[in-house]
Amino acid sequence: MGYAVRFFSETELAEAEGRYRLACQESARRAGRDDARRMGAPIPNRFIAAEWQAEYEAAFHAEKHPKEVQP
Repeated sequence: MGYAVRFFSETELAEAEGRYRLACQESARRAGRDDARRMGAPIPNRFIAAEWQAEYEAAFHAEKHPKEVQP
């Protein structure tokens, strides 16, 4: 299996950072704790990779099976 390389724009990174911060806040709220220490931390690569993986798989599937993909 090959590797795909994707470069993110500043806007995409800022949006991903916002989603990560919201996910951290929601996780802390559900656990009933103040997780402020994570709010200043950089976004883990695995968070961005997981988001992009779903996008990549959908695009790959659409390319391989165009008749199955609805507009």
